[in-house]
Amino acid sequence: MPVRLVWERVGAKIHTDQGFTLIEMVIAMVLCSSVLFLIAVMVSGIYSVQSNVMGSSHSAGETQTFAEAFKSAIRSSTATNLTSVTVGAKKGQLLVARVLVANDQQNLSPAGTCEQFLWLGSNMYFSTAARAADLPPADSLARWNQLVSGVESVNSGVGVFSQQGLVTNVDLVTSLPHGLGSVLSTSQTAPDVTQVSAPCF
Repeated sequence: MPVRLVWERVGAKIHTDQGFTLIEMVIAMVLCSSVLFLIAVMVSGIYSVQSNVMGSSHSAGETQTFAEAFKSAIRSSTATNLTSVTVGAKKGQLLVARVLVANDQQNLSPAGTCEQFLWLGSNMYFSTAARAADLPPADSLARWNQLVSGVESVNSGVGVFSQQGLVTNVDLVTSLPHGLGSVLSTSQTAPDVTQVSAPCF
């Protein structure tokens, strides 16, 4: 009999010690909340870094596409013309290259193609056609393809394009709301052929 009583008391004691007290529950909730907050901060940081990297990569891709189009146009041109332009309240530059028709090394087809680069505001646009495209109105750039966004001149107050003889230079930097932009500084020499004529000029 005494053994049985001892067993019942031990069992009863074990039964009453199970579960959590209110203080233990509060501490557990505070710890869980802290861990979840730290995880949320880490995930947010990872997404922010990923967004910055993707933005920088996109900007670098745009700049590379523009650089290749620019070099190809100047390298194949029979003439170029660089002018300052104003569209609405935005100021910029227009670079027009009269490019030979493909496989027409002797320039037997005088028309050629007109490849135009328009730096306006903070964007770089491109247009190619059989004749020079009219400058776009301030509220519509439908006929122009945007190549690069967030374009700024390396030197404040100076355009992104400059010319010295047959050499055309481009110096620009792209700025992004988040992340790093791109820097482009390159030049291309045109062939020693000059035919500034219609329909490009």
